[in-house]
Amino acid sequence: MIPKAVNGQQQGGGASGTGSESLVRSAIGENIADAMSKVQTKIPRKIFWGHCKAYIIGEKFARNGGIHKQIDYLLRHPEPRERAHLFVSYGEAADVLALQPPLESYEGEVLRKLSEMKIGMDVTVKDFEQMLTGDSGVALLPLIKKLPPFLGRKPQETIAYIMGTAIFKKDKMIGQVDIKATRGLLWLRNEIEVTSVTVNPKKENPSR
Repeated sequence: MIPKAVNGQQQGGGASGTGSESLVRSAIGENIADAMSKVQTKIPRKIFWGHCKAYIIGEKFARNGGIHKQIDYLLRHPEPRERAHLFVSYGEAADVLALQPPLESYEGEVLRKLSEMKIGMDVTVKDFEQMLTGDSGVALLPLIKKLPPFLGRKPQETIAYIMGTAIFKKDKMIGQVDIKATRGLLWLRNEIEVTSVTVNPKKENPSR
């Protein structure tokens, strides 16, 4: 998030999402620590892991395996929050980070609020680690996808939404289920807070 852009909107009363409120930088390294040291050379402010409310993992990386090492790094480092939310993106994670949400300041805030509303699986860094290291070695993460923008809007002026659940076995993504199956999973896990269920009584005239 770019603080100057957000503060300017608050003072001027402008709506969020009309400009660029996010800065995306990337680097390739041997591990997260190596990559982050390279990213730091491209940003004039010190990177502080404690600001991160959400982590997004690209689907390609998730399917190739090795995610456990990255999560282990986040848990051992003193700055990252154990309660930060985890997601798998349908496509490149960087594309999601670059979105310009119409209602929120940046995409990380959108994902955090969607998780807290229990629309899909709500999984933190700590939760995921506990699932992976459990007896079954199976873990679940919310799967997100870019929502098509409204007519007349720029391609980036939209959000990512929770489209289902990614299934992991021994730290490798092996499959996924859609949002309908995810809702059923949330019922079984007793994690549904508020929802609507539509039924048609057998003897009821549906035209009435």
